[in-house]
Amino acid sequence: MIFLGKDPGLLAPTGVALRPVADLGDGNRIWLGEGMTHPWSQVWPQLRTLVVG
Repeated sequence: MIFLGKDPGLLAPTGVALRPVADLGDGNRIWLGEGMTHPWSQVWPQLRTLVVG
């Protein structure tokens, strides 16, 4: 999983372990995630309401 943003805690429902791989400035980073502990069918309903701003 790849996450772009400031708060990787938003992906906590996935149980994935995230590590930063690039700093984009202004607090934004690219994160690489591994080891998702919950299936997408369980996680997606929580993530699809994620507000991006």
